[in-house]
Amino acid sequence: MDRSNQQSINPQDILNFIPDERFAQLAEEYAVDYEVKILTGRLMFTLLVLSILRFDILTQRRVSLEFESKEFQQAVEGLKHKKIKHNSIGYRLRSMDNNYFRQLFNDLFRLLDRTEMRRMEKQFGGSEIHDLVAIDSTLVSYSTRYLTDYIEVKKPLRAHKPGATKNVKYSFGFADRGVMDALIYTGQKYLSENNALYEIIDYYRKHDPLSTNIYLIDRGLNSSDNFNKLKDNHVEFICRVNMNRTYEAVGNSKIPKCHPIIDAEIMKLHENDEVISDQIVHLRKKRSTQFDSTEYRLIKVKTKAPVMSRKGHRDRMDEELWLITDNMNLPALEIVAFYGLRWRIECLFRFLKQKLSLNKFISCTPNGIANMIYIILMTAMLILLFARLNHLGYTEAKDRLYIQLEDCRCSITNYLSCRMIDDSVATLGIT
Repeated sequence: MDRSNQQSINPQDILNFIPDERFAQLAEEYAVDYEVKILTGRLMFTLLVLSILRFDILTQRRVSLEFESKEFQQAVEGLKHKKIKHNSIGYRLRSMDNNYFRQLFNDLFRLLDRTEMRRMEKQFGGSEIHDLVAIDSTLVSYSTRYLTDYIEVKKPLRAHKPGATKNVKYSFGFADRGVMDALIYTGQKYLSENNALYEIIDYYRKHDPLSTNIYLIDRGLNSSDNFNKLKDNHVEFICRVNMNRTYEAVGNSKIPKCHPIIDAEIMKLHENDEVISDQIVHLRKKRSTQFDSTEYRLIKVKTKAPVMSRKGHRDRMDEELWLITDNMNLPALEIVAFYGLRWRIECLFRFLKQKLSLNKFISCTPNGIANMIYIILMTAMLILLFARLNHLGYTEAKDRLYIQLEDCRCSITNYLSCRMIDDSVATLGIT
């Protein structure tokens, strides 16, 4: 890839996207620094972000190791030769109001959102801009006795140790403008993706009712009742459904011509996909033999690359893809291209788990887990920004960002050391 036009950015500026005044305002509002001597809210943010960048697997001892590093203590004023107990990190995460980090996350998201919307308006002119939001959930299993609120998942009888595991589920969206707000589920009913995915979409709708989002969903959301509620609330979605879905065909859709709102390169990836049918259908009601009167589009497409018929079963591959949508305006092939972008959130989940410790939390209380989720998502947003500006992949961007931040801190340390030597020489009168 040509990197001759990459945009240069000072890595230290990445950590300073949120001004100190905002940290102080939120710290006062949520009293996170009340009677705190060392681990203030601002310091916890910087310390945890740098620790996540440095270590692929995060622990309390590794965070304390980053705190006691020479570069960190000399880069932060007033920390020289100070030490902390490793369990104080977990205590601060438990005790800090999670709304503090939630507000910081929202501030960072709005900042990047404005930047991305300006880019899209410049690219597409006066055309209507739809933000494509990939939605998904992930279950993270914990084997600790300290986890009090959890979703119980029973192991199969053939497992090495039959029984049940303690799990927490996270749902969030991923769009061009970045990672969106997350919901954390510990109730047993959220083991069903129908409940979890509908909840996160409805959460986004309520918090941004004027948005023109199109939500890209996998087969976890398959309830016709949830489809109807989304359509009644004017929420546009594209959802993959199983190929044995029962429906009643009403007629063929009339596909209008419209301005393409995604990159030509993405459309090119799907130019060999063949649309078998594009029908207006009624879906069967839940636990009934009758069909609902609500109309949807069912698009059947033959893909050039087979897709898995069931998650985790690579030996079962389908050559067809069935998509349900309530959008009656976009061409069928464009909808297929939109849905193909949903794979980005799968790559993001893998990156968050393997490189940002999403499945290795250092606090097991609901408040501590929420704080860590927002810190991890903010770190991911900073990495995505750095990757976009420098045309890098996620993992390479993470490693380069930390190395360059280390270089910045080392240069500060060397400068301070040279000043101390010069002062000593001047004091002794050595020439």
